Amino acid sequence: MSSFASISTALTALQGHRRAMDTTGHNIANVNTAGYTRQRTDLEARPVPGAGSAVANRLVSGGGVEIVGTSRIADEFRTARVRTQTAAHADLQARAETLTEVERLLSEPGDTGLAKQLTEMWGAWSAVAKSTEAAPREVLVEKAQAVVDSLKAGQRGLDTLWTDQRAQVDGLVNEVNGLTSRIAGLNLAVVATLGGPAGDLGAANDLLDQRDSLVTRLVELTGATAVQQQDGHLDVTLGGNPLVAGAESYALSVAGAVARSDLAGDPVRLVRPSGAVVGALPGGQLAGALDALNTTIPGFAARYEEVAASLVTTVNTAYAATGSPTGFFTGSTVATLAVEAGLRAAPAGVRAGEPGRGASDASVAARIADSAKLPDGPDAAWQRHVVTVGVRTQAAGARADVAAVTLASVVADQESVSGVSLDEETANLLVIQRAYEGAARVLTAVDQALDTLINRTGLVGR
Repeated sequence: MSSFASISTALTALQGHRRAMDTTGHNIANVNTAGYTRQRTDLEARPVPGAGSAVANRLVSGGGVEIVGTSRIADEFRTARVRTQTAAHADLQARAETLTEVERLLSEPGDTGLAKQLTEMWGAWSAVAKSTEAAPREVLVEKAQAVVDSLKAGQRGLDTLWTDQRAQVDGLVNEVNGLTSRIAGLNLAVVATLGGPAGDLGAANDLLDQRDSLVTRLVELTGATAVQQQDGHLDVTLGGNPLVAGAESYALSVAGAVARSDLAGDPVRLVRPSGAVVGALPGGQLAGALDALNTTIPGFAARYEEVAASLVTTVNTAYAATGSPTGFFTGSTVATLAVEAGLRAAPAGVRAGEPGRGASDASVAARIADSAKLPDGPDAAWQRHVVTVGVRTQAAGARADVAAVTLASVVADQESVSGVSLDEETANLLVIQRAYEGAARVLTAVDQALDTLINRTGLVGR
């Protein structure tokens, strides 16, 4: 093997380990970059061309080192697990946050909660039963109006929560469309890079990291599925239909009610460019938000209607025994519920007893005061609602917490493979540095040998 072959071998070593040093430096530089995947320069022994005989092969020691490429240390299985768990956690977290807001609107237990307002109203009825004076009747009308106002405030709070969720869904869908467009653009760039002259040197690795980060966010929003193709592009589907296919993206839009009152027969839904409705989402934040709009919030609003209906039925049925031509309450829904207008204008007109029993009779007011104890009365209906909200909120929070722990575990597992460890990179850098110095020393040794051969041969004895 000639000295010039030794120079070539040492040169390939310098080039290979310089590339490895560059890659290690790139890893260290991105140790805190979110979504960055550790890279590694792949080297393999370079065979000597033209060694065509057994004798020649025995004289050849090798051709140096070849740079095969720059690998991205990513585990597709772990990445898929992270995406699946990210979608599940986002869905459960969105549901838990909605229930937490619903629970907050109850203000229970507390001085401003409906339970306290009902208790005070029944107490006012009891006071009316014990007195013929006008003052207790004025207090009763005020306390009854406080119950009405509390029901209306709770219903308005749910309407506001629904409107906020509806606006959030619009914003999330806009984000989804932006993500799919960017992913399609990165697909184009990745395919072009992998097919170009630098494709084997890992030039696409950082583009792949960017794309993976966008895909993870998209999965977090929608629960979509991503599949890598052989040419490097990545397809994203939702419910079996494409969101991203190669360099093409397909935008979603939101259809349906824009107010809770319009929800009947017109649920909020996602639609494709063709107008086809996207089916139930497999997970993601949007799945939780749509469930809140179409099921959770309307369901709890219906409980307010049940309490209002029970209140009107309970009080008015008993109050009818006074012979009043009007009920104590008017209206059949939370929106229309009110203390009878004549009583609001003249509280002294509140009746307490049955006709013909004299002015001192207060049997009706006493019966109404005892309505707090009815197993099917408004208090019981409200208590069931509060308990249901509390139980569901606690359960949803627990599920979201478990999902968060699981997500942290699979992310840590992924990071153990793909993440950058400064200790490991520092150790690698020292090994590469020593290899680079060794290759440089080979060149120095060959240079010294050639100097002796060229400049000193034949000078003996002179």
